[in-house]
Amino acid sequence: MMTTRFPIATCLLIAVTLLPGHALAAQGESLADQLEAMNLARAGAVNRISYHQINGWTQLEDKYVVVHAGDSGDFLLRLRNRCKHLDPAMDVSFTASAGYVTTADRINVENESGFRDFCYISTITRLERR
Repeated sequence: MMTTRFPIATCLLIAVTLLPGHALAAQGESLADQLEAMNLARAGAVNRISYHQINGWTQLEDKYVVVHAGDSGDFLLRLRNRCKHLDPAMDVSFTASAGYVTTADRINVENESGFRDFCYISTITRLERR
């Protein structure tokens, strides 16, 4: 699996291959219902996630992604734009400011056909297990 790096003047690009990644959204199911199905609840906003702890993701909707960060737990990323190509993505990476993923960063997606999508992070919310 190839990791793509994008030049960014103010941020260090840290490539993180995220496995497993999958979509959970059922048609018509609300975000709250999807989080409940995962036994997760919102616990409050945070400013950053340490990039080296990220080890997986689950797409809930075009604008929401749960990032799994090992011992740090799970985080809900709300995206500024729709990220419709995230589910079939083969190559996913984050831009990371000083080793942390923040709301100034984005998810970079490249699917099997080479299509690239940039999904900008709007908010980060810590999730807790129910």
